[in-house]
Amino acid sequence: MAGTKRILLLEDMEKWQKRVSKAIEPLGYPVDIAGDVKTAEALITQHVYHLFVLDLSMVIGDGSDEQGFNFLKDLRQIDWGRTAGVLIITAYPNIERVRMAFAEHKVDDFLFKSEWTRAGFLEKVVAVLNSPPSSLESRIQAGENETLEFKSTLRWNVHTNQRDKKIEHACLKTIAAFLNTRGGTLLIGVNDEGVAMGLEADKFNNMDTMTRYLENLIVKKIGMRFMGEYVTVSVETVAGKQVLQVDCKPSDEPAYIRDDAEEFFYIRTGSSSRDLGKSEIHEYINHHFPA
Repeated sequence: MAGTKRILLLEDMEKWQKRVSKAIEPLGYPVDIAGDVKTAEALITQHVYHLFVLDLSMVIGDGSDEQGFNFLKDLRQIDWGRTAGVLIITAYPNIERVRMAFAEHKVDDFLFKSEWTRAGFLEKVVAVLNSPPSSLESRIQAGENETLEFKSTLRWNVHTNQRDKKIEHACLKTIAAFLNTRGGTLLIGVNDEGVAMGLEADKFNNMDTMTRYLENLIVKKIGMRFMGEYVTVSVETVAGKQVLQVDCKPSDEPAYIRDDAEEFFYIRTGSSSRDLGKSEIHEYINHHFPA
């Protein structure tokens, strides 16, 4: 089978379900077929899809001919759905609606059924599935370095299956080190091999809760003045998985981690973060943060 990419076909006409799925079959990608929006909505809770082949006009159920279009709008509200490829097939060449789909919902390509050829359709499918990865994915593929680090979780020790303050400290350590050196990006939800694992292991109720938790941790342990101006937190999608992206600018003042009665000062050296001793801290601050 060709890779792990998966395709969802939303098409109400059985003739076109068979035609499209049979055309894709030689490529070796699994194809799930939904004859209505309700079925498609159920499928996207079970699988991550890399390509959606959608018929915008589907006269089914309540008689609306906009069900495919409405599904597309909803799809782009899902985090991983924002980066999935979309190929529209339609029997009704309404140029205005197609133009709207491209402008508002990041459609990759379209094909009128009246102009269908198997070769032309497959060419479009392959082009969308093989489109270059996002800039973030390209950075991940290049591996960890002085300005990029991966952490599988924010607070959960996957080996002991419990919360672990040491895991939290490791994330803060990287953030502080980026602030004290040249800046950088911490990706939480990506393992050491650069594989996106997602954020489920940290057991937060939702992404907003997780984001606020990290932001509050940074404010409490590193300082409020760094949050927002030097550190921003966002949820991104990599290979269909949600990851937390923490972007850090180089600070113009030293950033310490305060943990109970102790203070820690970290800098980046290559792809790791190093704890400086007291004498080293004094020398580094004088050199890196001149008054």
